[in-house]
Amino acid sequence: MKVPFLLLLRFCLILEVIGQTTPVVVTTTSGKLQGTDENGVMSFKGVRFGQPATGPLRWEPPVPFISAAAQNATTLAPSYIQQFAFASSAFPQSLFNNPPPASENEDCLFLNVWAPSSDINEKKPVLFWLYRGGFVFGTGSLPGYDGTSLAANQNIVVVTINHRTNIFGFPGSSDILITKNNFGLLDQELALQWVQLNIARFGGDPDKVTIIWDNLRAQDQWAEQYSFDDFAKTVGCDQAPGPARLNCLKHVPAATIRNFTNGPLSGAFGPLVDNVTVFTNPLERIRSGATAGVPIILGNMENDGSVFVVGMTNLTALIEADFPGTGATADLVRSLYPGHNDTLIIASVPRDVSFRW
Repeated sequence: MKVPFLLLLRFCLILEVIGQTTPVVVTTTSGKLQGTDENGVMSFKGVRFGQPATGPLRWEPPVPFISAAAQNATTLAPSYIQQFAFASSAFPQSLFNNPPPASENEDCLFLNVWAPSSDINEKKPVLFWLYRGGFVFGTGSLPGYDGTSLAANQNIVVVTINHRTNIFGFPGSSDILITKNNFGLLDQELALQWVQLNIARFGGDPDKVTIIWDNLRAQDQWAEQYSFDDFAKTVGCDQAPGPARLNCLKHVPAATIRNFTNGPLSGAFGPLVDNVTVFTNPLERIRSGATAGVPIILGNMENDGSVFVVGMTNLTALIEADFPGTGATADLVRSLYPGHNDTLIIASVPRDVSFRW
């Protein structure tokens, strides 16, 4: 009986070594981050890079968070407040992580870093990974954005972030200067500045940062302004657009705003063309050389959008629900997809109308 016992003991010791987690500290502009080193990968989770964008800082450009204090960086931060009014059936909601994995919170300007713990003085490429979600939902704290495997197997540093979304990040409000309406994009810019200042301390090369992202759309200013005006009236801030109304709205509880954005009166909130973060004609700017000259790889997902119509079989019902008052009929739509049955057409319509443009 001694041999099996000794073998079992040895096996347990091996498992303990394999799964061993040790504390690690890295000093940054956000403070002394207390993370973990497990199996050759350092992780720092829930690192604050911006001041809480709440109260007087709601609908204001992000303010950097600077600290010299010790910060626990072992737990993922909550997701930002999500908008799921568009995902009514159980299947899309489950895919879009509704409810989010962690509690939602308006205080969301946190990031996560994964980096190989070996050869920290060797500057490694950095992947700055932004989540999808059409600017209305999403979080860098989802399991699918965990950078452990990439750091371990590709020898790179991975950064994910949380930023403001939906009406909080892209209000489209005339109360705010048009050049300061895209708060979610300004949050991303601040996080990139944090990377430039700090990533070398994790073994990353600030001159080799690749941004990966699949949210590329902009909204019409007037459509968003209409939604924002409806929101202001709904929550009792019915002053004329301006500083007084904005101040009133800054005092509305975040939960009340969430209820509006997930209700029937809410519109879709996203980036506006402000010619600061989003430009009117990006292709023309590229042709004229008015860009940063950074290489870009573009692609699209073949059937993006089909998830929203899973289980739908009535083409007429789809047209009446999504295109009311347009004069479109089932026969007209069928003529655009010769050789397709209604099921294939239903799967194609959201892709071609909303996602492939």
